[in-house]
Amino acid sequence: MANKGNPNRPYSTYETLTAHTWRCACKARKLKPNQPTAVGVYVDVRRRLNPPLPDAYLGDAVFGVKAISLSGDLVNEPLGFAAETIREAVEKVDGEFLSSAVEYLKHQPDLTKFQDSHEVDGVRDDGEHHEEPFYGMPNLVVSSWLRLPLLGLDFGFGKEVYMDTTFDFDGDATLSHSQDGDGSVVLAICFRSDHVDEFERLFYDDIIV
Repeated sequence: MANKGNPNRPYSTYETLTAHTWRCACKARKLKPNQPTAVGVYVDVRRRLNPPLPDAYLGDAVFGVKAISLSGDLVNEPLGFAAETIREAVEKVDGEFLSSAVEYLKHQPDLTKFQDSHEVDGVRDDGEHHEEPFYGMPNLVVSSWLRLPLLGLDFGFGKEVYMDTTFDFDGDATLSHSQDGDGSVVLAICFRSDHVDEFERLFYDDIIV
């Protein structure tokens, strides 16, 4: 389990399930041990800004960060390693970090390079970093809808029939509560058809590894 050997604050549902998803994706994609891989995380910054945003703020106050590791480290280390890597990426997002990021972005003439990045540069078997394309998707983006009040929305037409998200690319995923109301969590993920069966097998078989 993710919290095994962790004397500090227990890992959250999001940290644990995202870490498990990340490891299973590396295995299902058969990434080489020295392949860099990232998981994108959207951080709620309402209380992290200085001063914090008011409760009445209705904007989408999130900031995207990446947790990065090597596939081999994720696969060979305990689940807690991946969870801690994700936690460290999130916890660095504080008021100073956000102010610095905003100032940096304000002075960029072209923001297109900051759009969704779906690749991390490859590393060859010699262990050296090389600027070369990786012809596949080594990364994930896992969004959390676990705290969003999505169920019970009624705009005058009765209870919703179904609520879901859209997916833009291989590795795009969302965690949300089941619409059955039984307290379970649903992982919805876009994955390559030739990898999805192996991913599903690993996701359930390795759930307590």
